[in-house]
Amino acid sequence: MITVIICSVNPDYLAAVTQNIANTIGVPYELITVDNLDSGRGICSVYNEAAAIAKYDFLCFLHEDVLFHTQQWGHIICKLLSDSTIALVGVSGAVYKSALPGSWVDCDKKHYRANTWQHQPATNIAERVQLNPKQELFSEVALIDGVCMATRKTVWQEHRFDDVLLKGFHGYDFDFSLSAGTAGKVVVTHEILLEHFSSGSFSYGWLKDTLLLHRKWQHALPRTVAVPRVSDPYSDYVAAVSLLSHLLRHKGFKKSVIHYYRMLLLKYFHHNRFRFTKTVMKYLFFHQTIQ
Repeated sequence: MITVIICSVNPDYLAAVTQNIANTIGVPYELITVDNLDSGRGICSVYNEAAAIAKYDFLCFLHEDVLFHTQQWGHIICKLLSDSTIALVGVSGAVYKSALPGSWVDCDKKHYRANTWQHQPATNIAERVQLNPKQELFSEVALIDGVCMATRKTVWQEHRFDDVLLKGFHGYDFDFSLSAGTAGKVVVTHEILLEHFSSGSFSYGWLKDTLLLHRKWQHALPRTVAVPRVSDPYSDYVAAVSLLSHLLRHKGFKKSVIHYYRMLLLKYFHHNRFRFTKTVMKYLFFHQTIQ
């Protein structure tokens, strides 16, 4: 019923999740793992290669540093994907995606939908994240996190991961959410509880890929479930602050720093005031980045 696909770089994590899947999935499945420790291929290329040889109709692209806490979770995935109006299923995401570059978390937190145990990098303490304000079995969202993404093979065949644009390990979830979302609903299930042992990496590579993706999808953003193409000003402000913070961590983005700092001053002054002023001046005139 389900082909689980994992791009692996850690044998210990892979061994643990392999056993966990066997103990919890509850439906016939195959596991395709690709050892990417030494080759360093982009995750889009790996996922496309594995999906092409999958024998089942339902595909689950999964990180290896996770554990399922829900028994029979495979039945939940199969039931959701048997609905032809649903194209993509995850365990965390947001109902709004700003037109400004950023990840799914860069919006007002009221837009989050999730059901996870998330380990925090500083403490390694797991935080229960249960965000389901309408008490739904599943929530339609604008995009999902890449930790767990389930779809039909027919959807993947029409909306393959963009391994031409994305050569690294970032942005594939945002890109696939918007692409698969043209084939049907993107949803977060609240019936599956997943524990995730790491958080996202907002590196220079992530920033470059994010900027590329927003140029690709600018015609389709903002994306929102409630009323398409209607912006949420506060979420856009949150996205602008987050983006400027990321830009200031890396050299070579002078024009972008000026652009988004001006945006905060002119469009979001009532929220931002003169925040970032000293940091931006140091970046522009003394080439100082922030940590």
